[in-house]
Amino acid sequence: MKFKKLTATLLSVFALSQACYAQDVQVSLNGNIVNFPSQQALIVENRTLIPVRGLFDEMGYSIDWNNDTKVVTLQKDGKTIKLTIGESSYSVNGNELTLDVPAQIINERTMIPLRAISEATGCQVLWDNDKKIATVIDESIVENGGVVINLENDSEVDFLDKYNAITNNFSEKSTQFANETVAIVSDQNNFKTQEQYKEALKKLQIAVSNYRSTITQTKQAINALPDTAKFAKLKTAAIDYIETFEEFALNAENLCNSKITFDEFSTNYNKLGTELALKEAKVNDEMKALAA
Repeated sequence: MKFKKLTATLLSVFALSQACYAQDVQVSLNGNIVNFPSQQALIVENRTLIPVRGLFDEMGYSIDWNNDTKVVTLQKDGKTIKLTIGESSYSVNGNELTLDVPAQIINERTMIPLRAISEATGCQVLWDNDKKIATVIDESIVENGGVVINLENDSEVDFLDKYNAITNNFSEKSTQFANETVAIVSDQNNFKTQEQYKEALKKLQIAVSNYRSTITQTKQAINALPDTAKFAKLKTAAIDYIETFEEFALNAENLCNSKITFDEFSTNYNKLGTELALKEAKVNDEMKALAA
């Protein structure tokens, strides 16, 4: 499991629901900003609306518009999503779901609430209020987004073998840490005594310490890989990506030390999720450049 899968896995574990209230919204899909050339995301009744065209195209959905019934149909891998303009509900494979605000046409573009994407597709949607970025994590794209790199000699093969071994190990340790952290957050209201709660935080503190060691060791291992012009930018992007996980560890540590509340913990993880996805995109770009 390389970095591309790690980001989606961690964000699906860490994702904590928050409402989207913003203007001048940007939308990223797995860390890459989505271009909406004709109609940008906007606010209607305190809800962020985005064009169907653009995001769902990038996600691999076919899009059909029936002008007579005013129904837009999205299809992919056996999933059918139907939205009717002006209706406060939509369907996924025949199952009716409710929209915050009706689907509507603005500047000849069909617009739907951003949060409906999570329900309709199973993607994770994170919100960074400071940067005004909505991050959509589509695991199906991440899973199938590998690239093929032409290697010219044994030393290049050896580099990527070692790089993959390092990142796979880091992915496993990161997912373990995410699960340990979320176990505490999810059970915050289920502890019967204050002592149980304190004991759980002590275990989390130990997990934070161990995870920080993992981060340091991973950076050192990548830095120790041979210095070649071909892989230099990949190494830099990978280390920058890994360093973001220090912020995840710090956020958990601040929770353990009562420096932040659970609400602040949740808000921080949404912000960090956006930063992580954007840095993951840089690693992907360097991989794609190697395959060019």
